[in-house]
Amino acid sequence: LVTMFLNNFTEKGQNVFDPMSGTGSTQVAALKSGRNAYGTELSTFFMDIASKRCEDVVSPMQKELFVPEDISGIYKIINKDARLITPD
Repeated sequence: LVTMFLNNFTEKGQNVFDPMSGTGSTQVAALKSGRNAYGTELSTFFMDIASKRCEDVVSPMQKELFVPEDISGIYKIINKDARLITPD
């Protein structure tokens, strides 16, 4: 479902931001769809899971077996309340 929304409302290379990242499903879908992925998460536990999932998408351990094409993208998930994010 996330991939469908990303493909309909964004273009490849654009930025996707999820203010409540959880385990990073939005970021993973964004990276797999050729978008850059950003997010915030209050829980360090879930932020760590989301960051690991994104890293596994961008640089899997056995890339030649599991990734038919190069997935490149920028991602960053920070441990912060989205209401406190500033544009700089």
